[in-house]
Amino acid sequence: MSSNSQALIVSDISQKTQDLIISQRFQRTSGLKSPILLLSGHEGEVYSIKFHPDGETLATASFDKKIFLWKVYGDCEQYATLKGHKNAVLEVCYSNDKKTLLSCSADQTVILWDLNKESKIRHVREHRSVVNAISSCLNDPTKFVSCSNDSTVKLWDSRKSKSTLTIKEPFAVTSVAVSHDGQQIFYGGIENVIKVFDIRKNDDVLYYLDGHNELISGLSVSPDGSLLASFSMDNTIKIWDINPFSSENQNYNENQNYENNENNNENDNENDNENEMNEEIDEDEDEDENQKIENQKNIHHLNESTRKMEIDENNKKDQIKEEIPKEQVESTENLPSRCVMQFPNIIHSLEYNLLKVGWSPDGEMVCAGSGDRFVYVLSVYSNNILYKLPGHYGCVNEVAFHPKEPIIGSCSTDRKIYLGELMRF
Repeated sequence: MSSNSQALIVSDISQKTQDLIISQRFQRTSGLKSPILLLSGHEGEVYSIKFHPDGETLATASFDKKIFLWKVYGDCEQYATLKGHKNAVLEVCYSNDKKTLLSCSADQTVILWDLNKESKIRHVREHRSVVNAISSCLNDPTKFVSCSNDSTVKLWDSRKSKSTLTIKEPFAVTSVAVSHDGQQIFYGGIENVIKVFDIRKNDDVLYYLDGHNELISGLSVSPDGSLLASFSMDNTIKIWDINPFSSENQNYNENQNYENNENNNENDNENDNENEMNEEIDEDEDEDENQKIENQKNIHHLNESTRKMEIDENNKKDQIKEEIPKEQVESTENLPSRCVMQFPNIIHSLEYNLLKVGWSPDGEMVCAGSGDRFVYVLSVYSNNILYKLPGHYGCVNEVAFHPKEPIIGSCSTDRKIYLGELMRF
């Protein structure tokens, strides 16, 4: 039987039967109607994609000056179109109040949208050139920041018509993020360096994160607020420690935060148990010889199990190291100050789009698009590329994680949006 006739037979099977066949063949991990969904409708390149904090809807922004609102589940209906910008919409961002959407555009403006009414709340026009990026504050839904080719970074209060702070730079600023408490602003541009500004001091840059060799296109703060991810046109993604008391020369080795601490705690606990047993043997002078021998056996078994655990953990570490592709992972030994991880070979395109970077809700993965048309999902603590997903026919401008399920969304210059489920979160 030919492949065409086989396809014809499958097409005659009822939808319920097809769903049963798929569910038996693949273990589903999300509530999407299908493991992979293609959303189309934009008439120009799609630059930005973000999931709503409740995970039920998402927003996309495009060169066609429009913002589309989509439903994530069911048939992924495109239920609203937001019009108001006069040029390409470069990024969208949800406020944490879950009622407001923020957008920035090449028309030099920022718009606040009411999601319930699907209309504009405020249209601000302080920037004097293209507004490249926008970011909202997690713990204060009234605060957000924007950056522009006019060499400024602006802090906004959604309750006010004008910006509350303007940071002036000598060159264009292309990426921006804000700390969860709204007290620090991270931004970078064509100077190739990330600057950290404390709004409480309001006088000078607090410190610099220097390590990229080209324009910085995307910045994102981790869910716990301790790390910053940066994407640059030098084809690298770097992870920075932004804790206030971090050592300036602190570098993390592979899995240091998790495996080493856990192993040390386990070994300390077992050594404490061993010492307690020895003390009990010394104190109890009247204990008979058989009991002493039994206690010594227990101690011997405890030491043996401890050694076996250490050997197993070392074997696991060696196995992880062997699985990491040598051409895709760099050593952490010679990283810049505060840089704890680096992922090379995430290619930017000749289009020089401002490719973004994002975090998973658990803070263990980062995601990014690339000029090679792949979607990348990277493990922060194992320094490994977990997924390299094809499908797009153009530069992938942004990738976003769903806030509650193992789902990622991606958008591209090919005008298409993909939703897909991952095997794990």
